[in-house]
Amino acid sequence: MPSKLLLEVADYCWSKNFLDVFRNFFTEHAEAFEGSPPMLGGEHNLEYYDLFQVYLKLYETTLMEYLNTIDCEIEQFYKEVRAAQNEVTEPYIATFIDCLLASTDYESFYKVMAREGSKSAARRAALNIAADSKAESKTSSSPIGRSSPGKYPAARADSKYDDYDDGDKKSYK
Repeated sequence: MPSKLLLEVADYCWSKNFLDVFRNFFTEHAEAFEGSPPMLGGEHNLEYYDLFQVYLKLYETTLMEYLNTIDCEIEQFYKEVRAAQNEVTEPYIATFIDCLLASTDYESFYKVMAREGSKSAARRAALNIAADSKAESKTSSSPIGRSSPGKYPAARADSKYDDYDDGDKKSYK
């Protein structure tokens, strides 16, 4: 049977409040991982490891802030995690412990960020396509600048008031 502390911390770590901190981090830094290979292998950009260090600090701070609200030292929490790690049979806590350990693993971080980088690149490409399409439709549907004899008269401003003059003798001046 898992401890009350592990159950309480697991509930918090699965909460929207906790998870959104990291979702926001992943989204905010995904651009750095655009174009990165999905699996870690060989040499890669040192910025990835620097971002991992920032992520770890955020993770530890967020966890410690919560533990402080329940009057628990981080050392005590990790002691209970270690004790439960090999003995836990409850899937909820076993999954929590696995995710907790993966959260501090560089390779797991890299895989998540590479996936987020791919999503970011896809979103950026979709936005660029949409923007290009919108810009193209504005220029192709605008009557100004097109010559359609008879449909839209040639407009020109002949005075400082930009009065309309359709080019014939019937002017609005």
